[in-house]
Amino acid sequence: LSTDQYLAYTKTVKDLAGVPDQIKVVLLLLPHTGLRISEACNLKGCDVVDTLGAWTLHVLGKGNKPRLVPLSEDAIDLIEPYVKAAGEDDFLFENPCLGLPGSTRLELSPAQVRAVVRDQLQTEDGLESVVPHVLRHQFATMTVKANINVFTAMAVLGHSDLTTMQRYAH
Repeated sequence: LSTDQYLAYTKTVKDLAGVPDQIKVVLLLLPHTGLRISEACNLKGCDVVDTLGAWTLHVLGKGNKPRLVPLSEDAIDLIEPYVKAAGEDDFLFENPCLGLPGSTRLELSPAQVRAVVRDQLQTEDGLESVVPHVLRHQFATMTVKANINVFTAMAVLGHSDLTTMQRYAH
């Protein structure tokens, strides 16, 4: 995303009417962490570790590979209320439809988040091509622009191949 698209994206997400807060938080968290949408939706209280003010997420990624994702102050601000409200084994982002007919999943589902992207974000000028996975690329690009070591960024994203990282970071 260009800088203007990213700013439009964050503003649009914050201003979404009728969208549950946990969906907004997941959409805002993705470009700050590089998480896959399923990883964000499946976060539990025990996955968030605060070590003397340095917060990290313990994520079980693709291929069941564990990794640590450090959180920026902005990311901490987004999830802190959810961390405080969740127990160790509770999902941070609960299913806003739980209790409705046919909705038995406790955690927010990637499909619920994708539906908001498709139905509300992609209808905005300049955001037509935004999908949750693009936000992973956004994170990679932001880390490179911030002069973060490429191997550190690879570890945070769960990439083992430099070629993959090069495709992600623009």
